[in-house]
Amino acid sequence: ARGLGDVYKRQVRIQPVRDAWGEASVMVAVEDERGNTWAGEMNITVNPIEDPPVLEGLPLTVYIELGETMVVDITVTDSDTQSLTLSTSRSWATFDTANDLILTPVESGSHIVEIGVSDGTNDISQSIEVVVTAKPDLLIESIDVRRDGLSVSELVDGDVIEIYAYVRNEGRGVADAVNVKCTVGSILVGVVMVESIPSGGLGVAVCDTQVSGPDDALEVEVMADSAASRDLRLTGRSHPGCRY
Repeated sequence: ARGLGDVYKRQVRIQPVRDAWGEASVMVAVEDERGNTWAGEMNITVNPIEDPPVLEGLPLTVYIELGETMVVDITVTDSDTQSLTLSTSRSWATFDTANDLILTPVESGSHIVEIGVSDGTNDISQSIEVVVTAKPDLLIESIDVRRDGLSVSELVDGDVIEIYAYVRNEGRGVADAVNVKCTVGSILVGVVMVESIPSGGLGVAVCDTQVSGPDDALEVEVMADSAASRDLRLTGRSHPGCRY
């Protein structure tokens, strides 16, 4: 059966079933109170109408770190065809073979991405907000120990020195208010704040202190937030070693 029919106020009503189309014959029979009958047949043509595509699973907002890739699992269906065209308003938003949305943003900030689906006749669209964050990545690139403005390789007890710490930002975001801590022989001797280090930039912090301790190597340590450290030691009597 392609539909249901009834009579309402002397009118024949035909209701096609969902997603059905084509030609059908409708038989109409009429009987009066005396038992007289009349029967007739008519042909009905139901023209097909293409349903629009359906896009499901697209969230309103997603968060992603700059430089990373996110896969958003979406479902795209159309009851009339499997041949669908998908598009986005950003070059860094694409689709894989499973029609999942692939996001690889190239700049930080909040971006609105329009997702379009077309079956050739009907077009639909939805939007998603992509919030892209960029974090700094700090590294103590080098440490320079100076006395009277000159780099030194030997120190004696009582020398007043300057510890130059060079902090590199290898991240994609700006590093603001970077705290640099200097310790000598596990004793904190200075805390310096570098106001800002741009992405790829180099910041410099200087700690002043006086050398004191036994006649062996002293350990100088510089820390900038959560920067990784490695060991570099200067040899000589009462010299600070450098760990960064």
